[in-house]
Amino acid sequence: MSHWVSLLSTELSTSKYYILHGGFLSNHLSQAVIALKKLGAPDSQIEEVVKHQVAKQETNEGPTAKSQDANVGSHNGDMSKLLGQRKQYYALTSHYSSLLHNQHNGCLDSLVVGEFSKLYPGMVGSALHGLIHTGYGLSEGAPQLVCEGLAYLHHSYAPLVINNNDAEVQKKFGKGPLELTEVLNKVKADEQLRKFMLEEVNKE
Repeated sequence: MSHWVSLLSTELSTSKYYILHGGFLSNHLSQAVIALKKLGAPDSQIEEVVKHQVAKQETNEGPTAKSQDANVGSHNGDMSKLLGQRKQYYALTSHYSSLLHNQHNGCLDSLVVGEFSKLYPGMVGSALHGLIHTGYGLSEGAPQLVCEGLAYLHHSYAPLVINNNDAEVQKKFGKGPLELTEVLNKVKADEQLRKFMLEEVNKE
């Protein structure tokens, strides 16, 4: 794990700086740092971005965290009852960390494959930031970031409306033959798709 990812998993993690600030604005710290790292930015530039991002954040005891009961003790009941309630974020983070270690033997791919199917219908919540956070964490093999992202998806769940009301279509939605991580690896390895995306960006 790189120096920056280690920091994002500890002193710069959402356990210190809440996942939201200003009531509804997402914490972009990990996304900004990992994106710059992947682009080969020097540490000096990443440090400046970190300073800028940290200055905007609220702590885990800030007004947004308090208004959402973020630090309320562990939720011993059915975790699905917290789906989309925007409450108890830290109980959700602990829940996914516990699942990772106790049910998935520490395997991030297994955790994401097992849990994302329950969360993806609501991934539009908070403008996909929960999904992005999870993806960046998975790309770095960072357990803390993946659990934060899944917790955020759970916390901000907002159902995606499917226009097609055909029962058979809805039954098959998201049930393809490939696991999520296999799809991501195929997209990552698709040179033609990468070339097309770069060409489209250059047209702007």
